[in-house]
Amino acid sequence: MKEIINKLLIENGMTEKSVEEAIKIIEETAYKEGYEQGLNEGRQRGIKASIRAINSIEKWEN
Repeated sequence: MKEIINKLLIENGMTEKSVEEAIKIIEETAYKEGYEQGLNEGRQRGIKASIRAINSIEKWEN
């Protein structure tokens, strides 16, 4: 993947140094977005588990 990005950026007139910086930004952004998506999915799972637990308690009490 990194090689493809590198080739595309150089073909569009970027220098080696600017390509390295661009790849660094892309990697950091991808990591951040993946991390945030994981947090959101974790929150959603936690909320669903809490709802199931509340429903189970209500059924047990009745």
